[in-house]
Amino acid sequence: MSILDRLSGLERPRLPVHQFWAAFVEWTDTKISRQDFITTFSITADEESELDWLKGKLDAAPNKSEFLHYIHSLFMLAERHMFNYHTKSVVKARIVELSGGTINAIDAMAPGTWLEVTGSNLSAVYPDPVPAGDPASIMTTWSGGAYDTTRNRLLVMGGGHGDYAGNEVYAFDIDSLSWSRITEPSFAGGAGTYSGLQSDDTPASFHSYNSLCYLESIDTLMSFGVQGINPTGLSYPVSPGLDLSTLTWDGTKTLLPFNPGDAGTITAYDPSTGNAYVWVGNNNNAKLQRYNSLDNTWTDIGGPTLYVENYTTAAIDPVRQMMVSTGSSHGLVSCDLTSGIRTKRTATGDAFPEYAQAPGFIFNPVREKFVLWNGGVNLYEIDPDTWVCTQVTINPSNTVTPTTKQPNGTYGRFQYIPSKQAYIGVNGTTENVYIFKV
Repeated sequence: MSILDRLSGLERPRLPVHQFWAAFVEWTDTKISRQDFITTFSITADEESELDWLKGKLDAAPNKSEFLHYIHSLFMLAERHMFNYHTKSVVKARIVELSGGTINAIDAMAPGTWLEVTGSNLSAVYPDPVPAGDPASIMTTWSGGAYDTTRNRLLVMGGGHGDYAGNEVYAFDIDSLSWSRITEPSFAGGAGTYSGLQSDDTPASFHSYNSLCYLESIDTLMSFGVQGINPTGLSYPVSPGLDLSTLTWDGTKTLLPFNPGDAGTITAYDPSTGNAYVWVGNNNNAKLQRYNSLDNTWTDIGGPTLYVENYTTAAIDPVRQMMVSTGSSHGLVSCDLTSGIRTKRTATGDAFPEYAQAPGFIFNPVREKFVLWNGGVNLYEIDPDTWVCTQVTINPSNTVTPTTKQPNGTYGRFQYIPSKQAYIGVNGTTENVYIFKV
């Protein structure tokens, strides 16, 4: 049982938020005993651990009043039913910062500037020996990534078809500003050539496109659909999941409702519900599907059947419950998560590169704007209420210009860093990582 879930009414018995907050302050001021606090609100063992964690952070915080204000805001969010998985990760990261947590070069950045992380080539942690093919294909051949909000790191996986045989996963840690290889390449063979999975339940190396999602609700990196390696290179409806607490693959974590064929999938995660939304299907038969990560079930949302293109990137606005995609011939398109109806949008204001091939595209929940990065120094914000595009202002003090985008796309290798109010992007395995401070 969780204190936050009880405050929001997701679990019973519900906590009376104002009385609970007042008692929390009295306990932290030692005006009431820990046992009296626990007895008054029937705190469970799990909730005791949460309380002790918060109390420890409060005791360590250099600014206790600011810390308490932040915790109070969290309690209020929970009461108003705005609490969700994303909010929890943001608040936890902020708590760590307020209590003297990890500080690095990102914290010293001026807003509107880029940072090139020196010595941050992923190639430094390639496997030895390197699997067949060119490991640069981890990023160059239609492959993306996802952001692990629990551990504060960018996850990258790619290759596939005739380009690269490795199926290992890499992580760029935001605290240490360094890459690591968190799984080893597997060459079990067998079914992988024709089904997308190998005999050891790991996915064969594949072009990851926009299929990768980190599902914080189950702490799993998912790929919604995979491509087989040579000789076919076709897409298959298996959706393997990597449990990040154990680093073990479940090759059949879930099956897509139907085969994506040669069209692939467009995927995004809704942090307010723990659900993933996937446009899946073959060419003109694609429909919006909702994946409930908590009970491992699919729901056909419906809406029109439309062509799904591999060269598109999507993100979800959890407040307006819309999924927005952009890139290639589709351009800027919004999709209602309830009806599945898609609407072609026309951006006004500054020129918006909506037809760029598979750009980086995310939603910033603090600014409530979608953000596009197509390599280089410029970023573009889209207001989901007005569809006005604003080119992000670059601070005159900025001296860093990121490298150009890979011709085959960025996909999920551009992400929002909630704990730092920043964006991360990377264009190649032999190039450095770039950070933009919002």
